[in-house]
Amino acid sequence: MVNIKNLFASAGLISLVIITALITDSAKVSASSITRVGGENRYATASQVAKTNWTSGSENAVLVSGEGYADSVSASVLAKKLGAPILLTQSASLSADAKSALETLKPKNVYVIGGTASISSSIESALKLDYNVTRLGGNDRYATNLAVVNKLVDLGVSKDNIIVVAGTGFSDALSVAPVAAAKDEILILTDNNVDSIKSTINFAKDSNVTVVGTTNVVSDAVYKALKADNRINGGADRFATNLAVLKAFDGDFNAGKIYVANATGQGYADALVASALAGKYSVPLILTDTEESTATNKAVDYIKIKIKKNTDLQVVGGTGVVPQSVEDKINSLFENNKDSNSNDNDDNDSSDSSDKSSNKLTNATNAVVKAENSKLQADVDSAKALVDALEGSSDKTSLLNRLQTVQDEINQANAGKEALDKATAAVTKAESSKLQADVSSAKILVDALEDGSDKTSLINRLKVVQNEIDQLISQGQKQELKDAISAVSKAESSKLQNDVNFAKTLVDALSDEDTKTSLENRLEIVQNEINQINNQQQALTKANDAISKAESSKSQVDVDSAKALIMALPDSTYKTSLQNRLNVVQNVIDATLAVQEAEQNNGNYAPYNTAKELVDALPDSLDKTALETRLSNLKILIDAVDAVFNAEGSSTTEDYNKAKVLVDALPSSSDKTSLENRLNTVDIIIKSKEYLATAQSTLIQEDLDKAIQEIDKLDDNVIRDGLLEQAEDIQNQIDTMDDEQKLQQATDAVTHVESTMTQEDYTTAITLVTALPDSPDKNGLLSRLDEVQYEISQISINKQKLDTATAAVIEAENSKVQADVDNAKSLVAVLKDSTDKEALQARLQAVQDEINQAGTGQEALDTATQAVVKAESTEFKVDVDSAKALVTALPDNGDKTSLLNRLQVIQPILTTHQEFYDTIKNSLQNFDESLDIYVDEDDAYESSDKYYFLTTIDEIKRDNPDLNAELLRYSYPTSSLPKITQLNGITKYKLNITFNYTGTNENMISKRETVASKVNEIVNSVTNATMTDYQKELALHDYLVNNCHYNYDVAEGIDVKKENNPDIYTAYGVLINGDAVCEGYADAMYRLLKAVGIDSMMVVGTVSSDGGVSYGDHAWNIVKIGGQYYQLDPTWDDPTYFSGPNEPIPGYNDPTHDYFNVTDDFLSQDHIWDKSKYPVCNSIEYSYK
Repeated sequence: MVNIKNLFASAGLISLVIITALITDSAKVSASSITRVGGENRYATASQVAKTNWTSGSENAVLVSGEGYADSVSASVLAKKLGAPILLTQSASLSADAKSALETLKPKNVYVIGGTASISSSIESALKLDYNVTRLGGNDRYATNLAVVNKLVDLGVSKDNIIVVAGTGFSDALSVAPVAAAKDEILILTDNNVDSIKSTINFAKDSNVTVVGTTNVVSDAVYKALKADNRINGGADRFATNLAVLKAFDGDFNAGKIYVANATGQGYADALVASALAGKYSVPLILTDTEESTATNKAVDYIKIKIKKNTDLQVVGGTGVVPQSVEDKINSLFENNKDSNSNDNDDNDSSDSSDKSSNKLTNATNAVVKAENSKLQADVDSAKALVDALEGSSDKTSLLNRLQTVQDEINQANAGKEALDKATAAVTKAESSKLQADVSSAKILVDALEDGSDKTSLINRLKVVQNEIDQLISQGQKQELKDAISAVSKAESSKLQNDVNFAKTLVDALSDEDTKTSLENRLEIVQNEINQINNQQQALTKANDAISKAESSKSQVDVDSAKALIMALPDSTYKTSLQNRLNVVQNVIDATLAVQEAEQNNGNYAPYNTAKELVDALPDSLDKTALETRLSNLKILIDAVDAVFNAEGSSTTEDYNKAKVLVDALPSSSDKTSLENRLNTVDIIIKSKEYLATAQSTLIQEDLDKAIQEIDKLDDNVIRDGLLEQAEDIQNQIDTMDDEQKLQQATDAVTHVESTMTQEDYTTAITLVTALPDSPDKNGLLSRLDEVQYEISQISINKQKLDTATAAVIEAENSKVQADVDNAKSLVAVLKDSTDKEALQARLQAVQDEINQAGTGQEALDTATQAVVKAESTEFKVDVDSAKALVTALPDNGDKTSLLNRLQVIQPILTTHQEFYDTIKNSLQNFDESLDIYVDEDDAYESSDKYYFLTTIDEIKRDNPDLNAELLRYSYPTSSLPKITQLNGITKYKLNITFNYTGTNENMISKRETVASKVNEIVNSVTNATMTDYQKELALHDYLVNNCHYNYDVAEGIDVKKENNPDIYTAYGVLINGDAVCEGYADAMYRLLKAVGIDSMMVVGTVSSDGGVSYGDHAWNIVKIGGQYYQLDPTWDDPTYFSGPNEPIPGYNDPTHDYFNVTDDFLSQDHIWDKSKYPVCNSIEYSYK
């Protein structure tokens, strides 16, 4: 048996990439020779072909995996449309040859063909750093093919004509790919399962479809579902099919070139290469078999017909796959053809050609006339083939228009026949079932028919059925038949074995054999569906377990294993749910790899931005939070590096300060140390420039010396040399100053210090003046400096006074003592008038106001103290709460703290229903496991007319379904309570309530936060501020029903305890897992409605059959819309409640609204609840319309 993997590894599939490749290696062919072409390593060959044939580069490149064939079939037509080379790569990492080709070609756009299993996401991420990357892929070859097809449509390829081949192998696709490329048409892969190709059917619904392949590879069912127009059956094997395709599309190939390749054994891969080459040049590809096989001889015969004098024929593959003897046979055809052509006369050729064209037009016209007369599809198809073969002309256009008119008439007739067939089938069903519903359905279809004998006949048949139904009712068999039909309908809805068995008992008891047989047939269908569901259960369980493992491990191996199991499942909402979960895991893995790459390039924004985009797209989770933390730390480092780089470039204080803030915030590391050293150098440069500027301005030696001192700290470099040159220029200026310049310099310094009055400027000025030669000018400057020195000393004295007064004000602010305030006022009063003095006076006034108000504060303290004393004497909760409010309002100080401590030790006694309600509700909100409640009588909690203890918990559960969601059970003592007698004489009794939850406190808080986030996301996505409450309720109801399925274990009658699978009883199961029971539906509905401000509650009761005895616990909602209450049961509106999650039932795929905003009377037909505990629901104003 041929090893397929090795078969493609030879030069394989991937050689498909060599779409344009081997052309460069072939020389211009003469009439008497054949060119044989071939390649070496597939990756290197593809790379070299691309470089050779796109010497000026290419705007686009197509990348496919070199390790499988399926994606490459879809790539060939795309590559031709884009005018792009195809490059090959390994699946896990980009091949060196592909990388080299991309660097040479420098494309703007790279198209990655296939899913991440074919070409990994890490390759895609790396490519995005340099190119615009578009991935065209899906979960399998068919999804990838459709992705490529949709891209071709975007690029302008028309959907008018489509060629369909089987995707299960190469054989037909080998021959058809050149045709699709030549005709600029779409090539679609299909399988034989109609249910799995719905996307393909939808895509091709308005197209002319040609199917290539026998019914064994593309079934009649698929052919009809695609509404195909033509089938090219081919033959018993790929070689016969190849010749059939070539003949069918003979007029679509360019003359002058032929490719020949072997399609058996190791030569199969060469045929793939040749198929791509033939597609590029729109020429035929002829397949050969073994050396002396019948298929090879037929191929040679076909070549004999097609070759001309100057035909360019190329054999793809070495002599090991296409033997030399076969090449010799073909070469002899060239020799014979050349001899034959040499005897031809050009005039005769021209005459023959003209006669042939005339004959073709006559034959085509006759065929069109025949089709117009017969109105048969076969005649239209035959005529179209003849017309299509004509050369372009007005005659051809006219014939095509006439054929289109005939085709439209046939299509219209087919549509009428289809409606008649549907109506006839419906009447036949009604005749068999004797059900009024079937009669009504059939009548609708019959009434829609055009008037005629067929319609009259069907109407008469329906009248007969109606009479039979009426007769059955009149004969007293109504109830027996009704019960049996009802039981069968229930079994069809529930898909439960017990319901099937019960219905079978009722059906067996019927006397009417025709009706009995009809119902038995329906029950047989249900039984088969149940058996199929049971068979699928094991596969579902294995897939679910594999996903759980992948979610835990975050391993690519586990993800791939889970993916394989999911792909084997039939399409369903549950499969989609599993795929969505797996996609989340894959996204986490991809994001983690991207973050790792970004961390390894911590000075580069590009990988960081790529990683952030992937992390931002993740749903909220601990994984996302961890990755966000890593990215946040990385962003800080990148920003710091960037800021230091900017500071080095600008050497400005502003950029230096910005960079220093960022670097100082980094944790200790070698990166931080390196950045600090670079910043130190920037600081030295900035200071050096500032000192040089000062020295340039003052021409004072001392200022220049400071600058030189800073410059000497720098390492030898261009910047240091430049700064020293500036310093040397300034030094020359200082050295060359004359006495007059020095006098002017000293005068300017004195003038400056007179304006600043700083000791530093005084020192500069006195230095310059002292250095002057004695003169009246010098004496005048010294005199002015004496006055400046006096003013500076006075400023210093005033500052000391200001500091002393400020310290006194601070002391008064801290002490709030009148003596300190008075002392500070006296010190402030002697200050000179200034804004500082005014500010200190304002602060002292504020302290004085506080002291004045202290008397009023004492009154509040006394009132709070009295309230605390009362609370200590009664310990009633109402008194404790009153005292706590008064104490909390006091200013923070020791008295307040003391009073709060006294209240803290009181164990308050509950005396009202509201106190019970609030206390227990608060405990449930905090997931407390134990709650102590104190009462003033031993059996007070049992008195329903006083404390409502038991009814209070029921009310909390009803009003707050979210608090009840995680609660498993609660317990309390049923005997006498412990008696507590305190020193203050108060006697009370302790009631201890214990709560058991579904998980740990941390786990439940995490789930609550997750659900809250999801609720907010849903509300924002399906509602808006312009919607009415009714519209919001409807949108949230439909979202819930569409995105959750009823737990199939419970649906099958398995008793799943809340403690064993708590999530299905909560909103978490509905909104996060998409799997729940009725209590979870009601909890989720309550939370969603609460989020948009709509009042609702959970109702707990049972469900019954036709209002009779209850047979199961159930939960639903009551909602308040427009001031009226309505019953709302989202569980019973979910079709999966009846059908289960694994296999949709025709007619039950969409959410229903049978139990949306209904009345008590309506719901009472099959629901039972204590109506005394819930509002009356009797309005129909906002029922579903």
